[in-house]
Amino acid sequence: NIVITSGTGKAKLLRSPYDVINFCFLLGFDENKAKQALISNSQQLLFHAKYRRHNKSILKITLLNENKTSDLEKSEVMETEE
Repeated sequence: NIVITSGTGKAKLLRSPYDVINFCFLLGFDENKAKQALISNSQQLLFHAKYRRHNKSILKITLLNENKTSDLEKSEVMETEE
């Protein structure tokens, strides 16, 4: 995985994302790889570094069926009907 960054701390020195993608073409990247190096790879790097700092990654995903309401929503509906 390759991450493309400007390395600057000044907003004046930042390049347009399109300029960076064009620069990646000069390095031999295709459009998809250039966008990944500029956007998604850097996001993944920051996400990974954040959770490495905490010594573990914890991810909790709760899926609710659209046709069913959660217990909290059911109790709110019952209270309003009374």
